[in-house]
Amino acid sequence: MEPRHLREFDYLGDAAYLDTASVGMLPQRTLDHCRDFQDAFAASYGRLCFGPYGAQRAEAAQKLARLIGADPDEIMFTRNTTEGSSLLAAGYPLEPGASVVSAAGEYPSVVLGWAQRQAAGVKLRLVPVKNGVLDPADVLAAMDETTKVVALSFVRYESGFRTDLARIGAACRARGVLFAVDAIQGLGRHPVNVRELGIDVLSCGGFKGLMAPFGVGFAYVRRDLLPCLTPWAWSDDNVDVDEAALGRMASIPALPLRAGAARLMAGSQNTFGITALGKSVELLLEIGVENVQAHVLQLEAAFRDAVQGLPAALRGGNGPAHWSGNVCMDFDPARTQAVAEALARHQVYARLDTGFLRVSFHCFNTPAHLRRAAQALKEAL
Repeated sequence: MEPRHLREFDYLGDAAYLDTASVGMLPQRTLDHCRDFQDAFAASYGRLCFGPYGAQRAEAAQKLARLIGADPDEIMFTRNTTEGSSLLAAGYPLEPGASVVSAAGEYPSVVLGWAQRQAAGVKLRLVPVKNGVLDPADVLAAMDETTKVVALSFVRYESGFRTDLARIGAACRARGVLFAVDAIQGLGRHPVNVRELGIDVLSCGGFKGLMAPFGVGFAYVRRDLLPCLTPWAWSDDNVDVDEAALGRMASIPALPLRAGAARLMAGSQNTFGITALGKSVELLLEIGVENVQAHVLQLEAAFRDAVQGLPAALRGGNGPAHWSGNVCMDFDPARTQAVAEALARHQVYARLDTGFLRVSFHCFNTPAHLRRAAQALKEAL
């Protein structure tokens, strides 16, 4: 990464923060925006939300569309990944006997909505996963003439395995099957073009690879799929009606929904979070996500080399084509406290559970960070 981009994270000081897979760190421009937002909000008595910040929400949608190769009117803002992941499960019509294909060990929000629909006769098929590795051939084999949706994570949270979206997306498009992707563990660190990958619905929270605050995210919905989805809520934001005209109506007919993804967004939006998300995506577009990917994969390769030979088993290997910048490993649970103490000595922040460690890299990490993490593991294991 160029020094000017690394300066956005000078506030991290000497810490080796290697836990983007849990929470991404906000760049300085986003932190400054958040502070300025609160001051300007108070000074304007909240009026800025009806003017300049409305334009910034639109700009954020444009930046997200650029990031994933979509159009701005196919972007809707959400509170989190779960809202986007639930769009199809909650609002897409399926007849009894239709099937949905996902994978064993998926993040709960990817599959729970479909599991609920089994009571209405929808079948949920889970493809087996070995050591956190999902074979696309198994996904394709699980699809048949009843399959209407394939729902998967871009990067598997428990192993760091990066799914072959291109192969699965091409198969879905060829068979007329909808492809839904939970992108939170990969987007911001790996390029995604929804058109090229055949993705129909993509959901992503902002607080990991996109380096935005909690409580904001977005979903992409392919334009011609939008009319097939039922909104969860209705207001004059997504129903095509004028508030003043509504007040004069003696009776209210069923009114049409607005065009584009706006038809799915009812009520006030999280202006603070959306505009902050826009600032972080701005940085990613400046750097180029393909450059972020090259950087994190280079760090991952060096880290894997550095820990080779330690008594720890790496999950979801399968070569660099499936690496994500997240490295997950299992070790003797009895050494957990020793690992925790060694990480603390070296000021390394990573995801540690009993007998499990996950380190994850982003644009603000350096070779020195991975070397400190590797040294801590050598001391502890």
